[in-house]
Amino acid sequence: MCMCMYVICKYVCIYLYVCMYVCMYVCNMYVCMHACMQAFMYACMQPCMYACMQPCMYACMYVCIYICNMYEYMYACVVYILHVAYLLLVHYIYMCVYLFICLKACISSYLSYRMRRLPKY
Repeated sequence: MCMCMYVICKYVCIYLYVCMYVCMYVCNMYVCMHACMQAFMYACMQPCMYACMQPCMYACMYVCIYICNMYEYMYACVVYILHVAYLLLVHYIYMCVYLFICLKACISSYLSYRMRRLPKY
């Protein structure tokens, strides 16, 4: 059962992509919005993934081994998975808000362009 819990935690860590999330947040919010699209995104995320996934998996393994010695390990893993689900939900809400703001800016820019092009009677 402990091994099963470690595998679950490990895959939750892998699918979380901690540094990818941070990288996307930084790229979307600051300077490298356009540079991030292709080359920078790949170059940025590969080292981040390797740098962050190993500590994440080791931390997860040690936490799971520690919890294994206690009788409440199932509860702890469920709480951890719920926490990860919460982080993913926050990430998707952030992305939706960001896309909404971009779409709104594009539409208002287009409308102001069209208004300037209307013939004057």
